[in-house]
Amino acid sequence: LTDEDIKAIVALSKDKRIAERIVTSVAPSIYGHEDIKRAIALSLFGGETKNP
Repeated sequence: LTDEDIKAIVALSKDKRIAERIVTSVAPSIYGHEDIKRAIALSLFGGETKNP
């Protein structure tokens, strides 16, 4: 990763609206359906580790 990439990641990590930004970035061409988009985002990025 470049220094620019790291700065962008750190800036996003401090964004209070990051969850909303992720949800709106899922299928941006589809209007509405925020609940479905949130479920998709959670299934993509959420979860528990499988290794103890």
